[in-house]
Amino acid sequence: MIQHIVRACDSYRNKIYLNDRPYDVIDVGEGECKIYLVAGIESDYVREMTRLHLGRIIFIDISMAWGDGLRELSEESLSLLTQDIHLLFDVFWLDHVSVDCPIKGFDMTGLFDVIKSREYSKELRAYA
Repeated sequence: MIQHIVRACDSYRNKIYLNDRPYDVIDVGEGECKIYLVAGIESDYVREMTRLHLGRIIFIDISMAWGDGLRELSEESLSLLTQDIHLLFDVFWLDHVSVDCPIKGFDMTGLFDVIKSREYSKELRAYA
């Protein structure tokens, strides 16, 4: 069963560039979307989450653009990464999305702020 999912998963795999930085992306399923920022698209974690998750799931390998020292990214680099992920929301037309990152110690505060501001903006447009 896992091999079948991985093969299907590979057919949705693409390398994309966001603000001239490379990311390996797997996009599987439909419906409510969950994004996982991972360090390595070939990991057991990706295979397991693909098997367990219902709905749409997008894995973004951020190590291609940012290397192996993901926990030590500078504030400026985290800001640039946040801009890249924000662009991905627009490229993939993502309205309602949740984001998770299994990389221990990875600071996602800026990304969570972007998600909150996008949701707040949508609420304001709904009342206009």
